[in-house]
Amino acid sequence: MLSDKNGMFVGTVTNTFYQDSRGRLVVENTGMFLKPKYHRQGFATAFNASMDQYYRRCGVDRVELATGQAGGAVWAKSGYEYITDDPALLAKSRKSIEGRISAIFDKCSPADQAQLTEFRRRFETGNPAEYPSPNELASLTSANPGRREKKTLGEILMNTSEWYGMRVP
Repeated sequence: MLSDKNGMFVGTVTNTFYQDSRGRLVVENTGMFLKPKYHRQGFATAFNASMDQYYRRCGVDRVELATGQAGGAVWAKSGYEYITDDPALLAKSRKSIEGRISAIFDKCSPADQAQLTEFRRRFETGNPAEYPSPNELASLTSANPGRREKKTLGEILMNTSEWYGMRVP
């Protein structure tokens, strides 16, 4: 359970610890859920920074996660990259994000469509080194200054995508 500075319940975190095939310690972030009123308040950022210090002291090699139907943009902006050493997970990540690009494409302005087309092209190279990073996608802003969405184009794209990520603490 997570609490704020006053001891009030704000959410839950579930992590699994295991050793990979090379004996390296891995943390799998299997869930972080915050009450909606605590979203966009910096809680997850502060919590993860604190946990990273702990993970480094414990010799954790990396933290992995699978995004769900929410939070993909937050994890991307937190520095998670695609898991590239598992071709099946990388393919699932790519397919999901390409599907999200297709799902929102027709609802975008021509300028936004041009940005999305470039990201799609980079995925189509088949070279993971050329793929747009999760952070790059999540940080995408609308090229249409008249857009009145509360969420950025990148947040709309990444929040409902399902991708597999990892980062070194």
